[in-house]
Amino acid sequence: MDPPPGAHFDGVWWHYAPKDRWHEELRLTRSPYTADYELCISGRCRSLAEILPQKEGITRAYPCPG
Repeated sequence: MDPPPGAHFDGVWWHYAPKDRWHEELRLTRSPYTADYELCISGRCRSLAEILPQKEGITRAYPCPG
């Protein structure tokens, strides 16, 4: 997968910040063959497996209606 237009390479990592930072839904594909995602709130980080014990498939994250 190629980095999107506007991304820059610092010699180690590609960095990219989309203009529209808000999405209606975030789809996280989880697999037992890769590291799990982490959710950090107020400086405390936990793996998604601690919160949702699903090992594979898609986890959907979206804002609460308000």
